Amino acid sequence: MIRGIIFPLNAMKDCVSNEDFEKMSSLIFLQIHSRNFKGDFSRLPSSLRWFKWVGNHLDIPPNKFYHTTLVHLLLLGNDITQAWNIKPHDENKLFQELKVLDLCFCRNLSKSPNFSWFPCLERLDFTKCFSLEELDESIGKLRQLKILILRLCKSLKKLPESIGYLKSLVKLDLFGTQIKQLPLSISRLTSLKELILMEYNSLKMLPESIGVQNSLANIEESLTEYEKLEYGRLENKKFPKQVMRQSSLMEIFSDLLGRSIPKIPHDFSLLSKLKQLFIFQCKTLESIPELPSSLVELRCQKCYSLIRLPDLSILKLLTKLELNDCEKLEEIRGLEGAESLEELDARGCYKLTFNPRNKHYKVTPLKELRSNDSNPDERYNLAGKKGLRLRLVYKCSSKYIMRNQGLKQCRLPSIFFDIDASIIQKDKKIRCRYTLRIEDVFHFLEEDIVYIHHFNGFYWFGIPLEGKDAIENLKIVAPTPRLSCICIPKFWEILFEEQ
Repeated sequence: MIRGIIFPLNAMKDCVSNEDFEKMSSLIFLQIHSRNFKGDFSRLPSSLRWFKWVGNHLDIPPNKFYHTTLVHLLLLGNDITQAWNIKPHDENKLFQELKVLDLCFCRNLSKSPNFSWFPCLERLDFTKCFSLEELDESIGKLRQLKILILRLCKSLKKLPESIGYLKSLVKLDLFGTQIKQLPLSISRLTSLKELILMEYNSLKMLPESIGVQNSLANIEESLTEYEKLEYGRLENKKFPKQVMRQSSLMEIFSDLLGRSIPKIPHDFSLLSKLKQLFIFQCKTLESIPELPSSLVELRCQKCYSLIRLPDLSILKLLTKLELNDCEKLEEIRGLEGAESLEELDARGCYKLTFNPRNKHYKVTPLKELRSNDSNPDERYNLAGKKGLRLRLVYKCSSKYIMRNQGLKQCRLPSIFFDIDASIIQKDKKIRCRYTLRIEDVFHFLEEDIVYIHHFNGFYWFGIPLEGKDAIENLKIVAPTPRLSCICIPKFWEILFEEQ
């Protein structure tokens, strides 16, 4: 008894036919490539539940292709231009049990099917259907649809108004489409929790109907509250006011890719259920206002103009703080109050590690030191200590110098080292990562360089320390070299002055 078949790509051409499948009355699972099959799949066994058909070279699926008990149907990477685009005439000849329809990579599909064929559909995926220009109005009949994915449908410019009838829709992914305006009916998607609008080239703004009641309907029925919103490349370059009306919003993801959002609303803290805030590449954003105390994760990456963060002491639930490449960020206030913090990643935030008292000088090569001589498992207890300092010994090598043996030193504008350590405070551990930038110094090729970093007070790059705290798992590495000169850390340790 055969229950499942997967044909490998190297299987013989035309090795099975319709007649073969008629004999497999117990077949449940079938994965096949068009080159392996001769026929039109009009006689698949009634027992089949999961069917994946890859590389179909037919322009239109056979008119008789329906299956009353199929649950999962994938037609991937096909040359289909049309599929079930005619309204079915016989209600007994439908995909009555189909829950998932996946048409990913059907690059020539220009119009969606008539969705009357799939009355019980729960997931619909058109990812990378580059030629898809419209969705049939019948999509509004899919009352059980929970997930609609239109990612990278680059020819899609609008959604039908009937989409507002999708009362069960939880996720709507419009990443990379050419939609200029969302339909007003989107406010009726009362179950929607995740709306992805990133990589927009055409969308000018979110409709006012998002987050407000429709005056023609009952407020409870028309008010939409999202748990996750991803948006990007909005042409008005403003943070959408509608977002502030979403009191139940749990996640905001902003990736403006250089389109620049200069300011976040001062009343941002009103998002009382917000748990995650991701801000990427907002290159003109200079400050972030007070944040809601519910925040668990904050990520700001490549916000090159960001100077100020709000006082983080009210973020008692914050577990992860990521501030990569915020080059102008001057300080992180209130870390002592972030009681749940587990991870702080501030690599590329050079001003956080700058101290004019830092020094470096050359010494005779410490040949007995190797990069693994520093013990990353060493624990530095802070009891009775003061005057926290970091000593780093490194050497430089250069591809250019290798070709010019007469030169003994080189001058570089900056070199970089990433510092990774864990701060032990009471019963919690905070993993911290920063970047040291050492600027405009001569680097000698035959001597080791000793760098002494002086910390501001009894702080580890902004984290206040107490006598009962400890530092462990200290490790320093050189990131990917940006210039021809490579600097290699050989040894590092924490120094104290005894009280």
